[in-house]
Amino acid sequence: MSVEDENSMDIDKGLETPPSDDDSDASSMDDINLDELTRTAAQLEKKIADDVFSYASHVELIRVYSQLGELEQLRQARTRMQQHFPLTSELWMSWLRDEIKLISSSEDRNKVIELFEKAVQDYLCKFIVHHISICASNF
Repeated sequence: MSVEDENSMDIDKGLETPPSDDDSDASSMDDINLDELTRTAAQLEKKIADDVFSYASHVELIRVYSQLGELEQLRQARTRMQQHFPLTSELWMSWLRDEIKLISSSEDRNKVIELFEKAVQDYLCKFIVHHISICASNF
């Protein structure tokens, strides 16, 4: 066998390497991120329990639960915040989009309609509706 053939075989052997640990590394990173997000959520829950008027904590908790994909906790966090603060239009739209995706029955549809009604009743939304009605009356 020539040297060239041996080099060719070495190169071929390199192509037949077993799967790398990259997949397990990515999985480990995901686990670490999930653990970190879970710890952050617990810290934010405690902070909100200690100070229900910590606006930034509410917003951050909603973001964390959204990243975790924890639907029930996300709903609870949004509801708690909405009880103490008017939500921004972005928070309302995000909440509505999430709930619309999950409609699978007329009961779900009715819950989303109720959520829309809450959004409209929120002062930021009332402000928008008020200005829309003023603009519409001018035409």
